[in-house]
Amino acid sequence: MKKILVSGLLAVTGAILLPGIAGASALSGTENIQITQVNNQPGAVFAQGVFNAGGTDYKKTNRTDLFVFSDGAFTVHHVITSSPPPTFNPTTCMVTATEAGTFSLNGGVGAFKGVSGSGTFSASFMAAYPRKPNGACDLERNAQPTASVSQISASGTVSFS
Repeated sequence: MKKILVSGLLAVTGAILLPGIAGASALSGTENIQITQVNNQPGAVFAQGVFNAGGTDYKKTNRTDLFVFSDGAFTVHHVITSSPPPTFNPTTCMVTATEAGTFSLNGGVGAFKGVSGSGTFSASFMAAYPRKPNGACDLERNAQPTASVSQISASGTVSFS
């Protein structure tokens, strides 16, 4: 089963609503981030708090993502601390899963130069799988879902130095 955090669709770009963040001195506080990914495409990122922005989440590795906004970008490292077994409904061929963990961010460029922070996240994943010619759900290792969606909510402290 693929890991949830860090992939997505809905390529959304947005402007930083707090102009001049890079030049601000020791700006810090709580940041809330929502990510939505559809059908294994880059995720749409919405951030609110110390900065307000919309952007795109690009998965780099199983533990690293790159959040890209119109005025800059930063790297997010995440560790899954809880991942209960997924549930499967053989009548609908639907798989659901949840995860939770911690994240840290750094490596900012542009408006996000000097950003750092950390916090926690929770994620949910749903995928519908196709059926084989005999009517059974196709959950083979290489089977691709016919549709999938991931929702990630994260919250933590962010600061700009």
